Amino acid sequence: MGLRILIVGGGLAGQATALALRRAEHNIQVFENSYLTPEDTAGPLVHLGPRSNDLLRSWGVDTAVAKGVLIKSIDKFDRDGNAKDTGAVSPPGWMYYERSRLHRALLGAATASTGSGVPVEVRLGTEVISVDTQAARVVLGDGRVFEGDVVVGADGFYSTVRKTIAHVDTIPVNDRKIAVQFSMQSYSGPLTQRFPNQPERYEKWTGSDLEVRVYSVEPGYLLFECTLPAQAGTETTPASVKAQLIQAFPNNQTELAQILAALDTKNLHLWTQAEYPRVQTWTSNKIVLIGDAAHPFLPHEAPGTSQSLNDAAALAAELSSDVKAEDIPRHLAGWTALRKERLKTLPCFYASACT
Repeated sequence: MGLRILIVGGGLAGQATALALRRAEHNIQVFENSYLTPEDTAGPLVHLGPRSNDLLRSWGVDTAVAKGVLIKSIDKFDRDGNAKDTGAVSPPGWMYYERSRLHRALLGAATASTGSGVPVEVRLGTEVISVDTQAARVVLGDGRVFEGDVVVGADGFYSTVRKTIAHVDTIPVNDRKIAVQFSMQSYSGPLTQRFPNQPERYEKWTGSDLEVRVYSVEPGYLLFECTLPAQAGTETTPASVKAQLIQAFPNNQTELAQILAALDTKNLHLWTQAEYPRVQTWTSNKIVLIGDAAHPFLPHEAPGTSQSLNDAAALAAELSSDVKAEDIPRHLAGWTALRKERLKTLPCFYASACT
């Protein structure tokens, strides 16, 4: 029969956990506050390592929907457009994904009528306002109550479940950072022309105090990303961000500078994110935190989504289909010990060293 598992949060961590637990023959409900529109699932590109990509394949995620791009090399340019070097990616097997496409692929696999396990039920527009730590129970904003055998808090940086079990408010510990993204379609300059010849790559342009990364997920479609520190006491707007980018690449003879000068600020997407403290308590009875709810990573930090996928896989392995309800706390404690040891090996777990 499997366990009845309630997952709070339907982002990448929530959908990955739902899919992994579905494959482990459990019955899953996901409670997501948004309606998962393209705007809701947009965000900085996702970089996944070889093991995480293997997990996606083992779970039956449709690679044609996810549209991951294998990275074989990274070409680097200075602010004047001079090629600095081309570096091979080590270890091999890293891929990048447009966040919304990866989310769509995970959601599709989790809810599909085909494939092993019972299709996941996703409840959209449902705000979870509290979790009962003595029972696997969630309370919604409209008063409805749902009870299961396990509650998984996959509700990210601003986790309601974290506040319930760890008694930690979501208070940033460091200055805010701004993830910046814009795209170009039907662009025919030299930059675009480099990608069809070498599609398994991306570029880094190093300007004054910032780096712009250029990706292509399909022919003629370019994505530009960078991360900026939020300036204290000033309002961050698309216009101010554009000005910062232009200032970082002052040589208007370069292709990137010309692209930035012509950029329509309506096409600039900004996500402001502060660094949040790591929490020590990830479980309470039959409740467990996963992904950014347990170990927040900034959007530009490469391990973030990879660790969420590995959280999901490890949880599915720990909660096998024959686990009895009375043994759940012990299994969750075992999962926590395993994942904490793994995360301690990452250089940016205790400091934002990832780029």
